[in-house]
Amino acid sequence: MARAAPDCSLDMRYQHMSNDGVLKTGECRSLPEVLADGRLRVHESWQWTLGTGGSGTSVIEEIREADEPKHPRRHDPSRKE
Repeated sequence: MARAAPDCSLDMRYQHMSNDGVLKTGECRSLPEVLADGRLRVHESWQWTLGTGGSGTSVIEEIREADEPKHPRRHDPSRKE
């Protein structure tokens, strides 16, 4: 769930369940950026509020279909989150 702020940032709360069934909750402040070619890049500062703890920053950038790898990575259920 997210709420948009006047500066166009997003104040989010989320839930996540790891592959081994552990429930985690977190919060995140995201600031979207429109790149020169029209794609989106989102700068995030996040922290877990329930579960393993921890915090960090992430940058998420839109990939256009032509930019995607020919063989996308498949979900691996044995991979730990």
